[in-house]
Amino acid sequence: MLEPVPFRDIVFGQVSLVACCLVYLAWWCVAFRPGVAAGGRLGYALLAVTMVLAGVGMSLDIAGLRALWYGAAGRAELRILLAGVLAYPLLLLVTVKWFHRVPTTELLLIVAWAVLETLVVTVLVLAGLAADGAALPCALAIVFATVVGLACYLVYYRLAPWPAFVCGMVPLGIDALAMMFVTWRLVP
Repeated sequence: MLEPVPFRDIVFGQVSLVACCLVYLAWWCVAFRPGVAAGGRLGYALLAVTMVLAGVGMSLDIAGLRALWYGAAGRAELRILLAGVLAYPLLLLVTVKWFHRVPTTELLLIVAWAVLETLVVTVLVLAGLAADGAALPCALAIVFATVVGLACYLVYYRLAPWPAFVCGMVPLGIDALAMMFVTWRLVP
């Protein structure tokens, strides 16, 4: 059976975002490995590919979500977006004031990723396009990846160079695995 276009857009968006995480991991290895000069041309090329894959993935996910938005349950999506908008400044305040963490883009990426994945699961479940019983396992995968990402974010600058290097890769790998799981689990 042929799946609806919004569902296919979301699946291809998810696949593109998984690829984005994997290329980002390669860039991280080239650009941030301790004791090695910045990545040079290869680093720039990997970063450019990362940005393209992120743009494609986000565009496809958003196109699919927008097509299903009002038909599924507009209030649920608005609550998720509002939660993300409120979570970021709260997490920023907590991480800076209580944990003395220098703010970086990663915190915004962690929150934005969690919001996007939560929207994907919620919209597909409410639209009746997700596999039966997919909501809870997908939600748990998103929560797990987000908590791991936040934990790594908090300890990164407190670690020696090699442990910090590895710690910086963990959220990318966990996010890629979580998106693969979510996408696999959502497909009916």
